[in-house]
Amino acid sequence: MKGTYCLLIRCCKNIEKSIGKLGIIRFARGYYFYIGSGLNNMEKRLSRHLLKRKNKFWHIDYLTCDSNISIEKIYVIEDPARLECIKAEEFAEVLESVPGFGSSDCHCRSHLFYSKEKRDILYLEKHVVLKSGFKPYRRLI
Repeated sequence: MKGTYCLLIRCCKNIEKSIGKLGIIRFARGYYFYIGSGLNNMEKRLSRHLLKRKNKFWHIDYLTCDSNISIEKIYVIEDPARLECIKAEEFAEVLESVPGFGSSDCHCRSHLFYSKEKRDILYLEKHVVLKSGFKPYRRLI
């Protein structure tokens, strides 16, 4: 499977993490949407994101290894086209971003977006995630 994915991530308390070359970033308690791609083997990439113990290669690895972080949902677009940055820009129009996160190899401001309240997640799921073409992915969670 090839495509673009969106992770819904829950951060259960305020934390500070050293994220590669980005340095120390403060992550507020709440929910985050991360946009990524798996153009070679998306299922393998998604399985890797769920691991707590792994070598840290991408920015998201530093975050998903933390015990205060959980991946709540996964959404995918099965399409071999490179849509990651297009989707990240759509999210950037409506959500607060974490500057530079996940975008060191492109010109996007970020690929990680924040929402404080759980009640906002259902609205965002319908009006941002699903409207952007993502479908729920149930094979791993």
